[in-house]
Amino acid sequence: MSQQSSARQRASGELIEALAGWQVLVAQFNDLVARNIGVSPAETQCMYILERFGPSTPGELARRVNLSTGATTRMLDRLQNAGYITRTPDPHDRRKVVIEPAGDGVARIAALYGPLNEDLVRLLDDFDLPQLGQLTQFARSAEDVTSEHIRRI
Repeated sequence: MSQQSSARQRASGELIEALAGWQVLVAQFNDLVARNIGVSPAETQCMYILERFGPSTPGELARRVNLSTGATTRMLDRLQNAGYITRTPDPHDRRKVVIEPAGDGVARIAALYGPLNEDLVRLLDDFDLPQLGQLTQFARSAEDVTSEHIRRI
């Protein structure tokens, strides 16, 4: 193994280790946010997915949150009872239901994440546009690879 290859492998390992440490803290932060607004971490994930991708069917949410359809139904019941979502008939297919955020749930979650996101943006000020593009490419690719491993397990 060349010296450059060894250095690259070591640097990659250090990056993965740093990201893993950050992931643990992000999971802890997500749990705190969920408890703060009186829902579970899976329920905050559901709200994020609705905010990011827009209205969804229960089946789409089940796939994105990686829950069974039964667990998703119970989650949606809790979110609806708490006033965080609405269920409405799909205008294109009355057999389907569309889930949308309701009330101030997204705003309450966003308010808790806002200060963290602002600090992260400040950290990114040290990177130029090509580097930001590379970081974004890595994060999107890591998201895809991780999704594949979730499905595998």
